[in-house]
Amino acid sequence: MYKHFYKEFLEGHKGNIHMASHSHHFWPDITKKAIIEAWEDAAKYSDDKWNKIFSEIVPKSQSTIADILNISNPEQIAFAPNSHELVYRMLSCFSEKKDFKILTTNSEFHSFNRQVRRLEEMDNVTVIRIDNEADGFEKNFTQAITHDIDLIFISHVFFNSGKVISNELIKQIASKKNKETVFCLDGYHGFCAIPTDLSEIENDIYYLAGGYKYAQAGEGACFMTIPKNCKLRPLYTGWFASFDTLDKQQEQVSYSDNGFRFWGSTQDLTSLYRLNSVWNQFSENDIDINTIHNYIRGLQNLFLDNINCSNLVISDNINDLGHFITLVLSSPEETKIVYESLKSQDLLTDYRGDRLRFGFGLYLNEKDISEAVKIINKTIRNH
Repeated sequence: MYKHFYKEFLEGHKGNIHMASHSHHFWPDITKKAIIEAWEDAAKYSDDKWNKIFSEIVPKSQSTIADILNISNPEQIAFAPNSHELVYRMLSCFSEKKDFKILTTNSEFHSFNRQVRRLEEMDNVTVIRIDNEADGFEKNFTQAITHDIDLIFISHVFFNSGKVISNELIKQIASKKNKETVFCLDGYHGFCAIPTDLSEIENDIYYLAGGYKYAQAGEGACFMTIPKNCKLRPLYTGWFASFDTLDKQQEQVSYSDNGFRFWGSTQDLTSLYRLNSVWNQFSENDIDINTIHNYIRGLQNLFLDNINCSNLVISDNINDLGHFITLVLSSPEETKIVYESLKSQDLLTDYRGDRLRFGFGLYLNEKDISEAVKIINKTIRNH
């Protein structure tokens, strides 16, 4: 019922069933018009295009994101070309600490994991990782929150399993942490997929996500929400971080009192044109996150009712899953073989290590899922 929004991407993948939306969600056709609009603005205004971008495009994107997350201060949202830039900007706030302690899990995305592993090579950095697949994970995680933790970093939806942490855990972290402890929730696999309400804790949390996946805006539209009372001073900083003092000589580098505090420098914001176009169109068609989430849940239930695999990462409650389902195989080598076999049968998925992931995009329907399940069952049976 939603395929008509994605005619060009579907044509580009004609003959395939694309179950990798959790990796790269198809863009609605409206995004092509948005890219052209950004080009035309550059041609018409050149340097003056920034006036439109910062008076219209950026505030619209901030407002859209704020509505999706139910937060009251859109101006507290910072943008960057990728989420890692924002993560490193956050980490740089602690560069002067003699002892820097991070609490996280053993299932964070490669980018964050690589970065903190590199930091761990320094004598003053300690990283505590809680096993998110062990019994009692949420209890273990909250018990590890001590007064000397500087940064708490955890995914809303884990990239290697699709498991969603509970709203209760998110609120417990926000309430138990020390006032000075920074709590960053990686929402990349949750944003625009899992209905999320941050209204009660918006000034206790840094929420990090982007448009590459379920927001359907492609690369470059990454963002982080910043608490209203934030006084952090990123060492890794750019000239966008303080527009209002550019012409003033000050002894200490100043920062804006809103989300611009975490901005970097000049970047291509065509991605925000795309983001705005997608969610304007969805709004005009009465499509919101709950609409999308319920539709995807229906497809996932159909998938689970018909799949013949015993080693799926699922629980008794489908609400514990994000918008992809993970199959655990015996080794990375076997996973690649199965992935390639499915691809040869025109079923596109993706994998991480020994885990094959099946994503559920808005451009799929029940017929697609039924056909995919037949291919998967046959392939798994032959392996």
